This record gives sequence, structure tokens and C-alpha cells, in this order.
Amino acid sequence: MTVTIALGLQWGDEGKGKMVDYLSETADLVIRAAGGANAGHTIVNNDKKYILHHLPSGLIHAHARAYLASGMVIDPFSLLKEIKGIEQQGLSDLRNRIQISPAAHLILPWHRDLEKIREKSPGAIGTTLKGIGPAYESRASRKGLPLALLKYPDLLKQKLSSIFQEFAPFFEKFEVSVDSVDEVHAQLLQVAREIVPLLGDLQPLLDKYIQPDDNNEIILEGAQGALLDINHGTYPYVTSSSTISGGLLSGTGIGPLKIDKAVGIMKAYTTRVGNGPFPTEIQGKAGEKMGKIGGEFGATTGRPRRCGWLDLVALKYAVNLTGVKDLVITKIDVLSDFEKVKVCTAYKLPDGTSSSFFPEDPWILEKCRPVYKTFPSWNISGSLTVDNIDPALQAFIDMIEKYTGARVSFLSWGPQRHKTLRV
Repeated sequence: MTVTIALGLQWGDEGKGKMVDYLSETADLVIRAAGGANAGHTIVNNDKKYILHHLPSGLIHAHARAYLASGMVIDPFSLLKEIKGIEQQGLSDLRNRIQISPAAHLILPWHRDLEKIREKSPGAIGTTLKGIGPAYESRASRKGLPLALLKYPDLLKQKLSSIFQEFAPFFEKFEVSVDSVDEVHAQLLQVAREIVPLLGDLQPLLDKYIQPDDNNEIILEGAQGALLDINHGTYPYVTSSSTISGGLLSGTGIGPLKIDKAVGIMKAYTTRVGNGPFPTEIQGKAGEKMGKIGGEFGATTGRPRRCGWLDLVALKYAVNLTGVKDLVITKIDVLSDFEKVKVCTAYKLPDGTSSSFFPEDPWILEKCRPVYKTFPSWNISGSLTVDNIDPALQAFIDMIEKYTGARVSFLSWGPQRHKTLRV
């Protein structure tokens, strides 16, 4: 039995979808731990392109089962649309392989309405407008609605009435017209017909798959990235859940002693979507060039991503937060189009001193300036092997390993499964 954590080490968009799909080739169970439809994981297989928002990326393998764990917040309307879309692409047995925790929480239409209002105000975070943050707020205030309520229509309506009383003054203040309690109740009862049969507890699955003397493989799939963690990320420009290893364990209910391996996924450069500090961001045409070559547009939002050089200070911080020992570097081909490649090895702080540590004070981080080391670029062969890695790329890999203390175990170029090398 092997349990592997796979998660992003930057501000999301590291290529987790492809790599979780790759790592799931022999997985029996893939579990999504937290977040919701704010994820956008893209998988290319046999010229088919799958974009997943709620569903774990390993599900594209026909043998794998998928579980949406209790740490998630789920938009049932969006989830059904996603399932039907994937079914239309040929995975007709999908529903036989999906289970959803009844303790995961509902994202209501009102949650999306709240987020849209907030994102129009000064100081907006730059969210995906999927209602994720407000849904987690409802959960934390103990006013949220678990998916289990879809089985109990009368109790569901009672809970909807209660939570709407919390929201109504806000909608009235901003003169926003929203669906009534009766309308939302009716909408939920419609989707309940298809969602309720998918509800099931995780523990029976774990009893089946986590046995010390078998060969089963389980993957815990992260969403977003470590630098967006609600507790340890670049607050307030973060997501609303914990995206590090501890968050994945909490979101699934699997104890830490069950974990065998933690794999961290990173780009050869850095991107982020939305607002927030970004010390290595490249302004102007060079940043636009990187974004164009790398296809840096959000799978969920369609927004262009901000692009910058690899930040080893932030990466080492993420490695320490997550405890990963194995690294995956994705999009190594993108930097082939640059004559020189820069890597941030330290920050110049506002007081003029230098530091190789990621500051927890967000106001200091906003004023940090990168200290760079420059590398020659490299060539990527279509048949890249461990024997023909360009020396410049090997030097880049060696520096990452020395700086972070983690081993680079995989290289990835292009979205297809076969454009991946175990090193």
C-alpha cells in the first residue's frame, strides 16, 4: 500500500493536472481534499483535452476511483455540468467511479452573488468568482450546508432560510436582486436527484484500499498552490482553504503516519493570477513573451497570468511547509526561447539587507526585490532522456536541488503524458 501527496509549490497553475494524471497511471483511488471549482486542471490524453474543476485529475484513468473529500466546497450545479461534459468525451462509466463526502459543503448561488459584489470593491483579491471564499466563511461560522442536506428536503429548506437571513442585509445594501429561498430550494432538489446517489463515506473506501500487505495506490491531490495557503500564503491574496500537506490530510481525514511520499510540482518559472505580491514578476514585453509561449491563461477564469522568473526563496519556503522530498519541474521547454534564464536566490529587504528566507510579514514581502543568478538557456529535444539532458538545464536542476534540499524526480515539457521524464 502506498499513499502519495501531490501538490503545487507556487501560486497554483504549476501543471498539477498533467502530473497527477501521470502519477495516477497505477493508482486505485485519487482523493481531492479541499477547494472547489476554483481549480482548473488540464489533461491531454490521446488528443483529447479534459479540463477538471471539482473532479480529481487521476479520474481520467479508467481504472481509478475518485473521492471528493469533506474538506471541499462543492457547487452541485457546476459539478453536474462537469461530469456530463466529461461523460460526453467518452468516459461513460464516470459515475460508477465517483463518490462525494456528505460532509463536504454546498456552494450556494448566494455565495457567488456575495463574491461578485466584493470583487467590484477597492482592494479586491482577484478571485475566480466561484463563491469559494463565502462558502468557507459559512462553514467556519457553522451556518454552512453539508451536501448531506440534499437527502432531507424539509431540513434543507429550513437551513436555507436561516443562512439567507445572514445574507439578506448585504444584498439589500447593494440593491442586488438574487434568487429567493424557494427558488434556490427548488434548484437544489433538482440536482439532488443526481448528486445524492454519489454520496458516500470515505472510511469504507480506506478500509478497502489502505491495507499494509497489498499493492494499492492512493493519491491525495492538491489544488491551488502552497503560496496560496490560507494560513501560510501571501495573505490576504490567498485561497480560502489550506493547500499544504497538512491541509490535504485535514481535508481528507487521513492521518500523517499513513503517508509514504509527498511530491511537489513547480514550474521552471513562476506565475500567479490575481493580485498580491510577486517579487520576481517580469514587467513589459519579456513577461508577455513568457506568458504567450507558456500559454499562461487560467483554465477556470481565462485571465492572463502574471509571469516571472523562478523564485528559489519562495520555493524553499514551500518545500519546508509541505515536507516534499520529490520535485516535478514542468514547462522546462518554455525557457528554451530565452537566451538567458534568471533565478532568484535571495531578497533585498526594505532596510537594504539581503535574506534567503521568505518573510511572513506581507508588507515586507511587498517591498522585497529579487537578487538574481543568471544561467544560459537550454535546448529541449523531443526525445529527452536522462542521457541527453542539456548541461545548462542540468546546472539549473542542480541549483534547485542544492537550494531546496529536495530531489528533482520528474521533468515535464508540453501537456501530453509522454512528454514527461523520470530522472
